Amino acid sequence: GDGADGLSEQGYKVAVGKFLAPALDGGTDGDALPPDGDFSMDWIKQFPWETQRPKVEAALGFLKAEGCSKIGVLGFCYGGHPACWASTVEPSVVCGVVLHPSMQLEGFAFGGDTAALLKSVRCPFLLAPAGNDLPMWSACGEFGEALKASAKGADCVFKEFPDMSHGWSCRGDLADEKVRRDVEAVMKDAIGFFAKYVLA
Repeated sequence: GDGADGLSEQGYKVAVGKFLAPALDGGTDGDALPPDGDFSMDWIKQFPWETQRPKVEAALGFLKAEGCSKIGVLGFCYGGHPACWASTVEPSVVCGVVLHPSMQLEGFAFGGDTAALLKSVRCPFLLAPAGNDLPMWSACGEFGEALKASAKGADCVFKEFPDMSHGWSCRGDLADEKVRRDVEAVMKDAIGFFAKYVLA
């Protein structure tokens, strides 16, 4: 999508995994959710880390084979879940960015412990929650505190987008001036965060 294109234009090698297949009700234009954005907990339950790990490792392996020794992971919504897990198993993952995070699925969908997952993250993460992702994903909430308790928690950044709704960065209407403003801002933040750790 546009996020991958933006990173590629900055000179990064980019791998875009299709981790949520089969898509819900056929998905939308490469997105796993249908046009109405409806979400199904029963559907998402088929994608726990154990199922996604081989796909994530294949994507990371591709990048390493291409010569990437430092890798940044970017997740939108659910994508934050495998991004966090990837940081726990692959030392070449040096940072992560999650837009409108949904790592709470570790507990809600997969029966795990979200706080424990966040505490196990091994690299700095930038989280960009929308207004309706708060207070769950605020820096001072339970999950924010858990991430700040991780190995590189002091380097984690929380950038809230209070005017936005969950999903804005990839499903928002760019004709809306506020959406366009915040999509541009969050992509600038993501590129800057990757530059700090991947290019260092």
